[in-house]
Amino acid sequence: MGQSVSSTFNNKNVGAGKTVTVNSITLSDGSNGGVASNYTISAGQTTTANITGKALSVSGITASNKTYDGNTNAPLDISSISYSGLVSGDDIGGSFSGTFENKNIGTGKTVTISSSYSGVDSGNYSFTDQASTTANITARSMTVSGLTASNKTYDATTSASLDTSNVSYAGLVSGDSFSGSYTGTFNNANVGNSKLVTISSSYSGDDLNNYTITDQTATGGSITKASPSISGLSAQSKFLDDANYTLTGSSSISGLTISYSSSDTNIANVDSSSSEVTINALGSTTISANISGTTNYNSASSSYILTIVLRPTTSSTPSQTATATATRSMNYNTSSGRNTVNRSNTSKLGSSISSGKIGIISSKAKVIILRPNSTPKTEGIYEFQVADKESTLNPPEDASEDFQRLGKIIGVTEYLIEISSLNVIYNYELEIRNGGILIKPKNSESFDYAELNKTTVIDKAIGVVQEDFGIPSFQIKTIVIDLLTSIAQN
Repeated sequence: MGQSVSSTFNNKNVGAGKTVTVNSITLSDGSNGGVASNYTISAGQTTTANITGKALSVSGITASNKTYDGNTNAPLDISSISYSGLVSGDDIGGSFSGTFENKNIGTGKTVTISSSYSGVDSGNYSFTDQASTTANITARSMTVSGLTASNKTYDATTSASLDTSNVSYAGLVSGDSFSGSYTGTFNNANVGNSKLVTISSSYSGDDLNNYTITDQTATGGSITKASPSISGLSAQSKFLDDANYTLTGSSSISGLTISYSSSDTNIANVDSSSSEVTINALGSTTISANISGTTNYNSASSSYILTIVLRPTTSSTPSQTATATATRSMNYNTSSGRNTVNRSNTSKLGSSISSGKIGIISSKAKVIILRPNSTPKTEGIYEFQVADKESTLNPPEDASEDFQRLGKIIGVTEYLIEISSLNVIYNYELEIRNGGILIKPKNSESFDYAELNKTTVIDKAIGVVQEDFGIPSFQIKTIVIDLLTSIAQN
């Protein structure tokens, strides 16, 4: 007889020694004549058996290409994943992550796949994972900006200094090793505003090759005029019979031409081509040196006083002779009624300098008196005299002539006028200025004395200017006596 047996495991899951129950046994007639109907067999018998895991192979996972972002993360595409060997209807899920071999750009780079599985039926399979795939990392775009050019003074070159303090690298991944080096070049060397500055760039760093860089190609900057100065010239005194000499001023910027001129060519003149000075007559003239302004340079000027004097019979320098010629002995007393005026002056430190009277090469100066509630005007013409003649203060030819203000202060000192018989000393402050002198009484007594004795007060001041400051008196063209300010009214 034959038989057909139907049996089931206690569940479908993988396991060893699992219970198997016989559900039914069906007999059939045998070929030897046995009749199945003659027999009855009961079901329900049990036995044991094993269920082993089913092989399942995973494939079809791909990695997406990406732009460089500084990490090795690889985005995976599981839309076409295949589970070969999966029983239809089984509950299985997979989770997958990808990692590039390194963060740098490249084509066909290996992406390692890490896999994990879940689901009610996942334990019934033996998985063969998809271990890897490939993908590309492309270069990241970076834009450089924020470079500026510093303005500069003309130096005959096109070099431009760049300020990189505000440089911006748009697209640079934080923490990447990257730096830039930049040079700037003006479109030409000449002075101008908002000139084009071309920027040349170079880059370095371990992560340089991971970027496609858009350079900042240009910026703007200005070139201003250079300001030369002239040196090597100073005040001089020469004898009338001295030989011609050549001026040797020098420019602080090489290559610039200095031209010279004389304010009074009757005294001395300068040859424009050779810079040679020719001495013509006694007196003083201003020698001026000039650099003409150009497109790229500001003008510059310098000047000094050249004084021409006669050569003495004794040995002395021109400057000593200039002083001796412009002065005469100061050792004298001036009588006024019963009073004797003995003149002396003191320096700014109060030490005694000299006493007496200074004589002058004959010349004239305008005298202005500053008074309360009065418009300054010329009140007299003071005439310096030679030899032993007394100086004079004469009425002006034009009483309405306007008062011309003095220039900047060259020096300040004080001087005294002593009347020994009265044991009185008058005190004055003296300002030496461009164009003349300013006399200020230091107290009310000196104020009153100056009002009544202008010539004496001026005589003394002229002597101090000559002796203290070495200024020939013929250079003094304006004399101001201040009878207005508070210093004279204390």
